[in-house]
Amino acid sequence: MTARVDRYRYKSSSTSDVHCPPPECHTTNTCNYYYVQWKAKLLRERAGDYRQVRSLAETKFPPFASLSCSSLSTSMVQAGASLLLFFATLLAILLPSLHFLRLTWSSTPRLGRGISCFLLLHSIFLAYSIILLPPPNIFTALRVPLSMPADSIRSLLLKNSDERELPRAIEQLLGRMGSFETRTLYVRFGHDVVASCEYCHSYGDFALFALATSILSYICEIAIVGVVTIRGTHRERHRTLGVVALICAAVMEGYCKMTRSIQIPNDPDATSVFMWHDNLLLLRRIVFLLLPVIIHLALPPSPPSSPTQTRTATTLQGLVTKLHLLKYTRGAIARTPSLRAASQEWWSREHDEGEWVRNDRATQDMAEKLGLGFNEAEAEEDKEEGKLRTSAKAAVKGLMNGFVPSDYWAVPSTSTNRAR
Repeated sequence: MTARVDRYRYKSSSTSDVHCPPPECHTTNTCNYYYVQWKAKLLRERAGDYRQVRSLAETKFPPFASLSCSSLSTSMVQAGASLLLFFATLLAILLPSLHFLRLTWSSTPRLGRGISCFLLLHSIFLAYSIILLPPPNIFTALRVPLSMPADSIRSLLLKNSDERELPRAIEQLLGRMGSFETRTLYVRFGHDVVASCEYCHSYGDFALFALATSILSYICEIAIVGVVTIRGTHRERHRTLGVVALICAAVMEGYCKMTRSIQIPNDPDATSVFMWHDNLLLLRRIVFLLLPVIIHLALPPSPPSSPTQTRTATTLQGLVTKLHLLKYTRGAIARTPSLRAASQEWWSREHDEGEWVRNDRATQDMAEKLGLGFNEAEAEEDKEEGKLRTSAKAAVKGLMNGFVPSDYWAVPSTSTNRAR
């Protein structure tokens, strides 16, 4: 559809290929203009020589030829300026990118180099889309006001075309342009939505058709942000920021398209109407161009994790699993009589062995010599408490202070018992 519209926008620069503008440009010669058109139609049907028709129109009505040449030269100048701007932008992207890749190629991992090359291609494509692939728009391409009648637009398209008939899609679009609502939808949702959706008739139909295309483009950009912040790039923490920024941009775009009021002025100034779809699409492409580059280059990467942190995290995960197993094992022992009896027997044996060791005089003297005494403090004999016993008490006290029991373990108060 873009090629079809652009075909009516740019023409050959030769004088013989210039057509006449609509008669509203020269109201004093309206009769002569319609006579020329009628005569040209007869010549076209009889001889089929389209160049003769143009020559007759230019000879009979020379002001039209000069006006068309001026419009033609303006279009060609704009096309050349767009190409120059694209090549300048391409150089502005390529030269710093290649210099940056050359400096960091050896020190950057293979994954980082691949993402940098991918972002370079992505930036070139978006720059090409922004500069050389603007959204098609009949009104801006022909520089006509939004309030121009559909018949006048059809006549102008035929004058700027080498074909006798307009394409079927353009005819359907012009047929819909007879209503004010369709023109507002054209401003909100763009040329492709209004021209492509044949089954759409109401505002909701066009909105749903346009929503699918917009959501698909944002999903693709979210996938690109995911590639830029994939594991191993040390930018995983910026993924949420990028996705949230794209979601906010999508919401703002939908809000502006749905809620902004559109008024078609009577002033024949084509730039007096703000084309919401075209300008929002331009802003969307700019956001898609800048956001991945900012995430990849401007935002600082996360510091790499040390091997000690990795081992500690693995150990803690294993300890959590063992604690859960210990909790369930103790519950099973308390509920099973045989296991409970075996547990009591084992703890009784451990208690007896502990008493033997603590009451053995030789063991006490050896522990004192090694600095691991476990004797209790005795005020009468002026004995201090053993270092091992002191350390054990401090460790148990620290564990008790760090342990936060559940609220259900608290001993019920007297008032609660009485209430029960």
